[in-house]
Formats: sequence, C-alpha cells, structure tokens
Amino acid sequence: RRLRAELDAVCGDRPLRYDDLEQLTYARRVLQEAIRKYGPAWMVTRTATQDMDLGGHRIPVGADVVWSPYLHQHDPAHFPDADAFDPDRWTPERAPATRGSFLAFGDGRRKCIGENFAWAELQIILATVLRTWPRFTLASRPPRPQAVVTVKPDNLALTFHARSEAARPGGERQVAAG
Repeated sequence: RRLRAELDAVCGDRPLRYDDLEQLTYARRVLQEAIRKYGPAWMVTRTATQDMDLGGHRIPVGADVVWSPYLHQHDPAHFPDADAFDPDRWTPERAPATRGSFLAFGDGRRKCIGENFAWAELQIILATVLRTWPRFTLASRPPRPQAVVTVKPDNLALTFHARSEAARPGGERQVAAG
C-alpha cells in the first residue's frame, strides 16, 4: 500500500518519468531491502595479490579467498533483526553507517559500474508492475532462498490482479518461478 500510495502521489495517472525516480524514496528502500535479503551473489572469490594477514589468518599470495555477501548482509552486527524485511532500515536515520555493509554491487575498485543504471531500471520495473497489477497475492508456500550460482527463490507463485480486473474477464494472471 505504501508503494502504491507513493507512486500515485508522484505520478498520479500519467506515465512514470525518469525525473520521478528520485521522489520514489520508499520504492528505493523496498528494493534495497529486497536486495540486501536476497542479493544476486551469495559467494564471491578473490585471489590474494600479496601475502597478507586477514583476521589473524595468513593468506599467501595466489590463494583464493571466498566470502559471502549474502551472509555479510544478514549479519546482525550490521543489520539488527537481519531476518526481518524492513525497508525503513534504509532511512537516513537508520541506514548502516559502516562502509561496505551493503555489498550487492560490490565495493572499491571492483564495484559495479552499472549500479546507478540498475537502480533506475529496478525502480521503473517495480513501478510498472505496481501500476499494471496493483495487487498480487502469494499463490504458493512462502519461498525460501536457494543458493545455486545466484540466490533465487526455491518456489514462488504469485497471482496478479489487474487494476480493472472486475471490469474485464481475464484480469487475473498467475505466474510461477523456481
């Protein structure tokens, strides 16, 4: 409801414009929280370019280091009540202050150069889905994250209800993923 209300307040009945995206602050927080909880990469590898000490462990040059952004973004030290879906954790007052606590697009020299484009694209997709199907319901058991190459739901089926579903036959559509 908050997403639809924000979208209606920003756009009304006109189509979404790129300039509207910066006003969709709650939509951005919903997306940040979704990506924090279910980010695309669950494991990342790097190769040590020099001998180093990492948390009291000696890492020799050439060693592969494997770490999990997924586990990091569920660490209660950075994200209290990490299992809860809470878009308001991304408000300026509550956002994690630790650099590198949100790693969906990487960090440092290897940070994804397409991050800004991805955020715009995600907000446009979310807004388009909500404007086309303002209501959708879960039609399967709640999904569990499954770590394969990327993190994805193990099972997910949604029923989408079109804005004018009562006025036209076939306004409901079920979609399954998994």
